[in-house]
Amino acid sequence: VRPAGAGGPGGSGVLHPHPPPVAGGAKNGQWQQGYVDDFIQGLTGITDEMLEGAPLPEEALPQVEDFLGRDLLLGHNVGFDTAFLYDSFQKYLGRPLGNNSLDQLRLARKLLPQLPHHRLGDVAAALGVPYEGAHRALADCWITYGCYEKLRALALSQGTEEEFLQRFEKK
Repeated sequence: VRPAGAGGPGGSGVLHPHPPPVAGGAKNGQWQQGYVDDFIQGLTGITDEMLEGAPLPEEALPQVEDFLGRDLLLGHNVGFDTAFLYDSFQKYLGRPLGNNSLDQLRLARKLLPQLPHHRLGDVAAALGVPYEGAHRALADCWITYGCYEKLRALALSQGTEEEFLQRFEKK
């Protein structure tokens, strides 16, 4: 799930839910709604014109909810993305988003401490994951998933899943 912006005049941000391609295969679909500011347009190439005719949040979010089901949301710095969704669900639907999330950024920081930065592009480069199409919703999902798969394999090569999870426990 990738929000493309935090909003603009009288609007919500651009909402790009895309399938996190997890076990069992990816779901297909996308929704876009909102106003694109200059920063987001420069970063993503998304324009207001591309969003013409998109459904309003009140119309799109129930579809997003059905689309996501109770699936785990995987993302790189996923707190940003889920905060956007949680706020939108509360604002437009009057209820919170109930999905749990897994932050691949935290995994990367634990498993690749030698990297000076842990931006998605840096992690992808370190793991040999192609970075084409970055900053677009579906491409970012596939890049994130590719990194996750490599990070998971790396973690399991260093011990058991339980041992890895212990690295995250507060002491």
